[in-house]
Amino acid sequence: MGTVSWKLIGGIVLLYLVLAGALAYTKRPWADEAWFANISVNILEHGKTGISVLDPRGNGNMFGREFPGIDREYYIWLPVQQSFYALGYKFIGFSAFKMHAISMFWGLCALAAWFAIALKLTDSVATAVLTIFLIATDFAFLNGASDGRMDIMSASLAYCGLAAYLLLRNRYLERAILISQALCVTAGLTHPMGAIGFVALLFLTVYLDYSRLRWRHLGLALIVYMAGVVAVAAYILPNVPLFKAQLGGALTGRLGVAHSALDTFVHELTIKYQTFYLPPYATGLAKLRAFIPVIYGLGILGALSMPSIRASRRAMLGLVAVALLAMAMLDSAKMAYYLVHSTPYLAAMLALWVSSVWKSGSRLLQGIAGGAVVALVALQLVWVIMAARKDPFHTSFLPMAAVVKDRIDHRPSDQFLVMSSAELGFVVGFKRPLSDDALLGFQSGHHANIIVIDERVYGSHQEGFKEKRPDAAAYIGAVLGKCKVIYSDGYYKVYEAPLVE
Repeated sequence: MGTVSWKLIGGIVLLYLVLAGALAYTKRPWADEAWFANISVNILEHGKTGISVLDPRGNGNMFGREFPGIDREYYIWLPVQQSFYALGYKFIGFSAFKMHAISMFWGLCALAAWFAIALKLTDSVATAVLTIFLIATDFAFLNGASDGRMDIMSASLAYCGLAAYLLLRNRYLERAILISQALCVTAGLTHPMGAIGFVALLFLTVYLDYSRLRWRHLGLALIVYMAGVVAVAAYILPNVPLFKAQLGGALTGRLGVAHSALDTFVHELTIKYQTFYLPPYATGLAKLRAFIPVIYGLGILGALSMPSIRASRRAMLGLVAVALLAMAMLDSAKMAYYLVHSTPYLAAMLALWVSSVWKSGSRLLQGIAGGAVVALVALQLVWVIMAARKDPFHTSFLPMAAVVKDRIDHRPSDQFLVMSSAELGFVVGFKRPLSDDALLGFQSGHHANIIVIDERVYGSHQEGFKEKRPDAAAYIGAVLGKCKVIYSDGYYKVYEAPLVE
């Protein structure tokens, strides 16, 4: 199996901290992060889980579908991540960077888990080290590990579940089942995409230990799942109607997988990966990022083409296949931030192929494999450096927030209202006068003194309204037409409404 080079692993961890830290310090916060941070702050200050700044009648994601009571209690999913982050804020304080730093911790857990997974399934230290090196430099992973959404926590818990099973199964099968299932159940309770971990763990358990499994082992697993059911029930039973209303709204349009299984696999490549690696606005050298998934695809094809891998590493091949299939089936919306659930599997396959080629391949194959790794890492690092150099947090978000905060500090009355995507709360606080109402009062009837239009959320909603809700689009256009632009930087536009006599 070889000797672990702890200095090399330490260097990889340090590299991860530098890269993820650079993104965490410079990236612009956005609505999803702010909503979940709002819940964490609300838990700390009031013991409630509502998104207090989100207007129940103004959520633009569902084109005007209401989310009853979401400003008081959050019932779309269990607030597992938000509760954990609230605990973190209690000890280290609250800010956008500290939120990102807690996510970086979960990224570290994922790296540790993948070292164990790769080591156990390949029996190769070189493959394990190369796996975590590729993950630690992967932009999609780093982006998730410096983001305030729950994806990195959910993915990391699932990976830790797989690692725990592989580490314990030989000597302590019952313990392996209990701990691994508990971690994967928690991953699923953190976010529905954590179900990928359940599918992957089920495969490993059956493939590796089918002959050892007994009915008592199923009973142990069921205990864990019953505990999960009890936790869900304890949370939703106080207000089942509100839970149904909020969850129903969140699921609208998110179950496209039921229409066509083939479509969802095609969309995995043509929507999710293409949108992330080759977006329409990419120009010049940025278009080279399209080679990142191509190189990962080369790793999969290379691994499948080697008889030695197919013969002795079937567990790894099966794990990756099952996880990627589950990913494609579960993510009908094809969101790029879910890539933290898939790129580590791609990195592991590439590492397996490269290390196998390096051990027994021809000079030509070694050159191709080595060149692929160098090209991949170079593309990833350049992407991180370019993103960090733009520093949208300090060059765009904070200047915009300063303009709005100045207006708030000099507001003429207590009725003063700011409508903006929720990330403004990181500066002005998650309370009035901030209101996240993407319809700008079309359904709520509220009138804003200051309106902040950001490109990612409010701007994209407005484009969607033109097709899906022309009545709302016309209203928003009329509202903004009466306002004066007091700040613009190409991403944010701050509008000030005329004073009403």
